[in-house]
Amino acid sequence: MLAFRRSEGFLRHKADILERYYVRSSGLGPAVTVNNSGGTAFMADVDVGFTSSYVLATPGSGVTFNTIPIWLGAAPMMADDGNIVWRHGEAPNSPIVLYSQKLAPVATIANASQGFTALGRVPGISDDGRFVAFYGDLGAAGATALGMKPGPGIFLSYQSGSGRVIKRLAGLTGTDGSALFRGFDGNQRIGVNGPQQGDRAVAVFVATDAGGAKGVWICPFDARSTEEQRPTAVVRQSDQIDGVGPFDGFELLDPINTQGKVAFLAATSSGQALVIAAQQQNPSASLGSSIELVSSSAPVLPGKDVAVTITIRNDGPDAALGTLLAEIFLTADGQLGDSALILKTTSLPIALSAGASQSLQLPITLLSGSSPGMDHAGLRKLVLRINADNAFSDVKSGQALSISPCFWMGQVINVVTHGFNPNPLDDDWLVFRGVGYSLAQTMNKIPQPGSVLENRVTFYISKWESRMEFFGAFFTLLAAKYHDAYAMDAEDRLSFAAAIAARKVAQNLKEAARSHVRNSSRYAADAATKIFNDLRSQYLLDDADLASRYQHIHLIGHSRGAAVNARVSKLLFSKNYKVAEYTALDGFSTDWPDDGGTIGDIDIAEETVADVKVNYLVEQDLAAAIALAKVQVGQVVLEVQVILDGLALVLSIANDEQVVAFPGFSPGVTHYLTTSFNLRAPARESSGFKDVMLLGLGGSSQHLNIITNYDYSGRRSDIEQQYVLQNFVGSNRATRCDEIVPYSDNANQIPIETETSLPSPPAISDGSFEQIPKWQLPSSATNIITDDPYVDGWRRVFQDPTLILSLVWRSSGNVLLESDSTNTFATLTGTSTNTFLGQPVFLSLYAKSLLFDLAVKNPERNSKMQVWFTDKLLGELPLTASGGFKRQTMDLAGATGAGDLFFRLIGPTNAPAVISLDNIALTYTPLKIVSAQITQATNLTFVIDAKADSFIVVEASLDLKSWGEIALREALADRYQFSISEPPNRPQRFYRLRVLE
Repeated sequence: MLAFRRSEGFLRHKADILERYYVRSSGLGPAVTVNNSGGTAFMADVDVGFTSSYVLATPGSGVTFNTIPIWLGAAPMMADDGNIVWRHGEAPNSPIVLYSQKLAPVATIANASQGFTALGRVPGISDDGRFVAFYGDLGAAGATALGMKPGPGIFLSYQSGSGRVIKRLAGLTGTDGSALFRGFDGNQRIGVNGPQQGDRAVAVFVATDAGGAKGVWICPFDARSTEEQRPTAVVRQSDQIDGVGPFDGFELLDPINTQGKVAFLAATSSGQALVIAAQQQNPSASLGSSIELVSSSAPVLPGKDVAVTITIRNDGPDAALGTLLAEIFLTADGQLGDSALILKTTSLPIALSAGASQSLQLPITLLSGSSPGMDHAGLRKLVLRINADNAFSDVKSGQALSISPCFWMGQVINVVTHGFNPNPLDDDWLVFRGVGYSLAQTMNKIPQPGSVLENRVTFYISKWESRMEFFGAFFTLLAAKYHDAYAMDAEDRLSFAAAIAARKVAQNLKEAARSHVRNSSRYAADAATKIFNDLRSQYLLDDADLASRYQHIHLIGHSRGAAVNARVSKLLFSKNYKVAEYTALDGFSTDWPDDGGTIGDIDIAEETVADVKVNYLVEQDLAAAIALAKVQVGQVVLEVQVILDGLALVLSIANDEQVVAFPGFSPGVTHYLTTSFNLRAPARESSGFKDVMLLGLGGSSQHLNIITNYDYSGRRSDIEQQYVLQNFVGSNRATRCDEIVPYSDNANQIPIETETSLPSPPAISDGSFEQIPKWQLPSSATNIITDDPYVDGWRRVFQDPTLILSLVWRSSGNVLLESDSTNTFATLTGTSTNTFLGQPVFLSLYAKSLLFDLAVKNPERNSKMQVWFTDKLLGELPLTASGGFKRQTMDLAGATGAGDLFFRLIGPTNAPAVISLDNIALTYTPLKIVSAQITQATNLTFVIDAKADSFIVVEASLDLKSWGEIALREALADRYQFSISEPPNRPQRFYRLRVLE
């Protein structure tokens, strides 16, 4: 294709014919276009007077011509198929149109209705007519509609199977946001051409780069590519070519042919005019390449975008210019066999002088294959193949392929979950949660710089309310164990009465601890659900199968955190996610001996589902650790004596008087605390765990220092004691690809149909106030005085019903425990502006209502009782004389999660109201099975009415006595249908459903 600004001699004959047979013309031009088949289109001034009236003309039948009015500044261009493109109007946003050789409309290429605020005067069309390139300025609305970024740039319209499609070729900035150009010359021809086969082309245009230099640029287009290509400069104003330059300006006419040869006019600053021709391929050119994955912290996982650096070298003596086809493959071994996955095919513009190279970054999306070695986490290599279309015929086969350094495709997620943390949640770095941060950072740093796992390890640190209610349960149990130890010592000293009194107190304290744990365990279950949801939304791939094959989940839990993680593993398994490793650091659970298990949250042995389960044991039990009085936990010294003293203070203040004071450990109590109890995690080998005794560093390991000992163990000289390295990350600190431990595809160790009891939902602890009188010691016990003020103080607590009340209920103001001949109840007298009675509870999604008996004994004017759940007012009752207890109901709609449920008495303090409360209870919306039927022969399908986002446990039984858990499902809606697989030959069974609490 050729384009001319002025008519040539052979076109004068056409003008004569036009004037003789059609209409008189004052001249041809200013624009004439000729295609490779000899077809022509030209502009002519058909007004023979003093004014001008221009038309575009093409030969018709015989000696006639087709004409259409056209404006003077138009620059039409004809393709070999006879179609002609031009901007149809003088206005900057006039449309770019495509007409046939007979000057009939074919298509509107671009216009203002598409959002273009300006369009270039000189669009170009490829020889075959498939591609139209043009300058445009796209507004914000148009950019949104077309799915492109706004602003000026070079655009291309091409014919796809569904019609013409517009793509942006170049803008002011690159895909990475870097500045490329200051502007584009919309009054220069935008050249475009490409091979006859395939949806690929190269555009040529004039633009001013970000540094202010004008130049001629090329930019490839490939319909198979999803992103803009980075343009390459052919020549800039400051360049010199064969000693000629610098240049003052450039002019593009028909600048590129189908072989990629570029030609244009140029003028030097000294006034020389010349034609510059750039050859795409040269017999002396020799292209080489390399490819490398860009190192970053972004996940290297299937479906994730990463960046690669591609370098193209011109090792030959001559310049190379053109478009290079590049293909990127993902392989396991660097070989393009059947298992290789094609990740990207793109066209790279190159303009390389002899010996030069150019590098660019490209985004690629990683994939997972089905072939062995390509279907799970492991080593990968990228392969770059260039010139597959032989556009550069001299590229040798050995130079056409390049292989990246190996890298590990996958991710390790360390989930560190703290146990009891006595500090507020906003105090991250104190006590156990702070040590958890330190551990996570240690594990992140295990891969050495340059190793295949560098930047492949991330962590999640839990942040959950582990203090609420468990504080009372745990330290009340410790106080009970203190009394057990004292009783043993008293018996040795033959103080049998003191021993009996201490054992009675110990029994009461254990009961009080159990009353607290009914709600504290709900906090643990809620924490597990939050961790599970966070992992799914922030870390894990949506496809559970892919996540299980590429993401190595390591759950690390200390104390109660290990129980929380056990539930997390169970929830993940219910969604088909696989936990690779589970680590318990003296994991606190229901199986602890010596009464410890009575306040456990979740059964670690029963609920943990993981490929590898490790149970780290301690050398010294918790009672012995407490007897040490001071324990170093990370950066904090935990004063156990002060905590026990403070606990007694909190639990036993009724009249601004400290009833219980902790004097310190006597030798006898210390002896039994350190020798007679076993408050630590037991061996769990029978449940599929690997039991490991973690040896202390500079002292015995125990509950309060195990996480620190585990964290620091990587520094030990004895390999067997480097516990923190005995996991997937620690055993893969290799720097070479051939040193990494192979992927393991162990089956999950699943607890199958374990026998369970039906747990009760969250409830009010001792809402009937009947437990408290059972704890009360007889008045005769007052006469027994021991030699330990701590024991005596607790005995006085258990002789006063109101002090006993404070073990279970929180109160302020005048709150007393009273009894009549048949009943025990709490009485509130409004002598204070802050008179209330309440306790922490955890309300599940199924919580329906609060029930209680209320007796108003002394109603006063303007007195009322309010019921609150933390800061939510559930209801308010005006006080009127009731004549005895009456049952009340309060709706719990909207009240869920952890909080304080309390009754507050409001009214004048000078004439206080008096009320009594009894039989306080919670009710729940029952789980309803709407239908259950056999489907597809082996599936049992349930339709249930539940609460969305809750977990439903399916249990089965042969005899309605012994029940086993067989499935766990998450209800995704209030009316939810799910199925479980049941073999057709299984004996008849009964089924029941319950909410996972």
